[in-house]
Amino acid sequence: MDYGAGSYRTEGNTNGWGMGAMYELTYDIYLNEDRSSILQPLFNASVVTTRMDGYRETGAGSMGLNVDKQELTTGTVALGGRWMGLVGSNLFGREALAELRVNAAQDLGDRRGEANVGLLGNPGLLQRVRGAKVGRTAVQIGAGLSVPVGTRGTVFVDGNADIRDGASSLNGSIGYRYDF
Repeated sequence: MDYGAGSYRTEGNTNGWGMGAMYELTYDIYLNEDRSSILQPLFNASVVTTRMDGYRETGAGSMGLNVDKQELTTGTVALGGRWMGLVGSNLFGREALAELRVNAAQDLGDRRGEANVGLLGNPGLLQRVRGAKVGRTAVQIGAGLSVPVGTRGTVFVDGNADIRDGASSLNGSIGYRYDF
């Protein structure tokens, strides 16, 4: 941008990436003779690492803002249960499945992102800035429905609530899955 007093330019972006892995251990307890209703006690463990690129502005009239890259790694362990039940079938004999889940979760590791932030390109004005602290303990509640379509497709709807001390969230998804 050129506004008469010189040019102004920014470099960098807030691009980043994340990678995670999860392992879940369950056991089926059939609640009726035809096995159409199942209770699963469950344990899961996950780890997620995220990285975000730094940001720098330069040029006339700028404050010389410089934000270093941010890195965050968090692990989670959860105990809970899941109920799954068959709620119908289609003409091809494929069954619709309803699901309810409740977990108690505990996060381990990083609770907030941190980055060095500086102004005017002056190392003396460099400060360590922390993001909002994320709660460690959570109750996670979810519900889902998978409905078969034809011989290989499935439409699914899923909703989740993560109720955490200090930071709660709601999310949902709807989609189509094709089984090869």
